[in-house]
Order: sequence, then C-alpha cells, then structure tokens
Amino acid sequence: MLKRIKQAVGLLFFCCALYLSGIAACAQEMPQAGTDVREELRIRTAEEFLTFADACRLDSYSQGLSVVLEGDIDLAGTGFAGIPIFCGTLEGGGHIVSGLSLDADGSVQGLFRYLTETAVVRNLTVQGRVTPQGSRAGAGGIAGENAGRIEGCSFSGYVSGGDAVGGIAGRNMLTGVVENCGADGRIAGKHTVGGIAGENAGVLRDCVNLAQINTNAQENTVKVSDITVDALIHSESANVATDVGGVAGISSGVIRGCENRGDVGYVHMGYNIGGIAGTQAGYIVDCRNQGSIRGRKEVGGIVGQMEPAIEIVYSADTLQILQGQVNTLSALTDRASANVQNSTDGINKELAALRDQVESVKGALKIITPGYPPDLSQMPNRDSYLAAVNQLNKGLGDMEGAVNRIFAATQSTAQTLSSDLRAVTDQVNVINRTKEELLS
Repeated sequence: MLKRIKQAVGLLFFCCALYLSGIAACAQEMPQAGTDVREELRIRTAEEFLTFADACRLDSYSQGLSVVLEGDIDLAGTGFAGIPIFCGTLEGGGHIVSGLSLDADGSVQGLFRYLTETAVVRNLTVQGRVTPQGSRAGAGGIAGENAGRIEGCSFSGYVSGGDAVGGIAGRNMLTGVVENCGADGRIAGKHTVGGIAGENAGVLRDCVNLAQINTNAQENTVKVSDITVDALIHSESANVATDVGGVAGISSGVIRGCENRGDVGYVHMGYNIGGIAGTQAGYIVDCRNQGSIRGRKEVGGIVGQMEPAIEIVYSADTLQILQGQVNTLSALTDRASANVQNSTDGINKELAALRDQVESVKGALKIITPGYPPDLSQMPNRDSYLAAVNQLNKGLGDMEGAVNRIFAATQSTAQTLSSDLRAVTDQVNVINRTKEELLS
C-alpha cells in the first residue's frame, strides 16, 4: 500500500494558476479591452453545415469563429464525415443535429473529431450513430477527443468502437470540461468505455447517463484484431471487455456531481466494471448510480477498481523547479528520439511513450504553476486544477518506468544513443529526487 500524504493546495495556487483558455494550441493573442475580433457564422441548413465542416479541415479557419445554429439540421444521406477540428465557439441554441452516421474506417470519430483547448460547444442535441471501423479508437457522440468545453449538450443513439468510447466524448483530455451533458441509447466498446467519456483526464461535472453500456454478450467479447499490447499488459483477460463505467471507463481526472441511470455490463463477463467509473485513479465527488452493474471481476456500484495514488504537497518554489527540470528532460528526449530514428521499432515506441508522458507533465505544470505577477481576477476552475495535480503526480511516476523499459531494450545500441539515454535517465533521477524531497 502506497503511503498517502494529505494534499494541501493553498488558495494562492487557485488565484494565480494559468487561465485554461489562454494555454490553447490554437489560441491567438487576447484582444484589447473593448474590441471584438470574433467572426460570426449563422447556419440554417444542412448544406451550410456541410460547407462549415469542410472548411474546418484547417484549424486556422475556426480560430476566433462563433458559430450559431438557427434551426435543426438533418444530416441523413448527406455523406457527412465529421468536423475535423474546431477551435471556436458553437452555440446550438437547443437545436438538434439528427441523422448523424459515421461508419468509415479510422479513429477519433464524432460530430467533431477534435475540439481544441479554445473550443466551446453549448446547448446542442445530437442524434444518430457513431460506429467507425478499422482502428476505431476514440469514438464519441459529440467529440472523438475533447480538450475544450462541452456544455449543456446531449447525445441520443448508438456509439461503438474499440478503445476509448463514450456517449459524449471518446477521450476527455486534461484541459477538457464536459458539464451538464447527457447520453441516451447504447454504447459499446472493448476497452475504456463510458456513458459520458471513455477516458477522462479532465473534468466531468453534473452529467447524467441513461445509455445502456455493453449490456449483451457480443459487446463484451473482444475480437483478435482489437487486442493491443496495452490491453495485454493491463488486462487479466484480453478477450473480454475491460474498464467500463456508467460515466467514464477510466478516469484520472475529476468526476463531480454525475449520475448513472443506465445498466452497465453483462453477467460473468468483463473486468473493472463500475456504476460511475470502471477504473478510478482521480477524484469522484457527489456521484450517484441507479443502474444495474454486472461483470466477472472487480465490479462495483460506483467504481470497479481503485488504483493506488500518492498525494503530494507542492510549493510554488517546487513547481518552478519542476518546470525547469521537465523542460530540460523534454529537450533531452527530443535529442534521443532524433538519434534513435535508425534504431529498432521497440525503442522508438518506448521513446514516443516517454515523450507523451513528458508532454502530459508539462501540460499539467502549465495549469498549476502560478503566474507572475498574479492576476486575482482570473481564478481557474477548481476541478480542472485538481485534475492537473493528479496528472502531474501520475506522470512523474510513469516517467521512471518508461526509462527503465527503454534501457532494457537498448543494451546493445550505439554509444551515441547510450549517451543520450544516460542523460535522459540522469534528468529523470533529478526530477525523482525533487519529488522524494516532498515525501520525506
């Protein structure tokens, strides 16, 4: 059992943390007070909606764009293939987008494929089917991957996929917030399946799931083509569905004030099945389950499996030190990746995983590190802050394991690569010593 340390987060952090909407991948400089640079697009017909979707192939198109729906949209028979990427604001006005039918090969599928950190989608109802083929990882009724805000939206219909399948979002990223949303119908997947989000690293708040999730035997049986290395490592049985929840399949973020009313799982099949989350490594607060929960092992009314966690007390000085250390590690990892291009696929894969972990830690530090001078008028969302702290704790632990796996795969590599990897290892050790000082 890992030692738990009570987390003490001072009010200063909440007052000074970077404002989430200012860290966006497609954000531009904030306008001067009293100016309005937002372009407005009003959509009344399916044809106008398709034109808008096609223009969103470039993220630059929707930067600063405000889209307003002025009527219901029926996409049946139009050949609509999803909005590729969206950075602006869409005001649904309570209107319905019906006839959604996404069944082509590929991953990250939904009405929107990618919602970036500046994206906001409000007051929209979506009806239809999201049933991609092929790799089909990251399927959601509203978004395949959400890093922005989805507010007051609902999905009704059928969503199915392989990994990361959700009624609203396949993956809700660290900066993602899904609030006052609901799902109804059926949701089916093989791993990490949830009524609201398949994977949640951000915030799910005040959402309700009515959908039935993996409630028949076929939905709980995994095809050989769906088995991945990650599934083999993390699942006791790769041939049945794992990590299935009424609200989220896996959550390392915050789930607050959510409710599940749909049935989840099938009797004697599936691992890590829960009424709110299949596997939980973050925060669940004030949530309620009223659905029937069934599975083979690790089955619970609220959570199927609780992963152990370490809670660390951070000071402002420590966060500043960690930020510098992680930036150094990022540069060393990039250099090692460049030198390993001609090496084995296994090493490349492990280095890519380490780079992803470093980026997740950098993203968390951006949210929780105080800005100077502090702007007391922009207090960040408390739940997003908690999700970032949890991601930081998890990422710092994951990096050490990644480095060990890299060295196990590189014992016979060239001297240049070995030197690069030793530098990466030394820097991870520096970061670990900083973390251990907090635990002593």
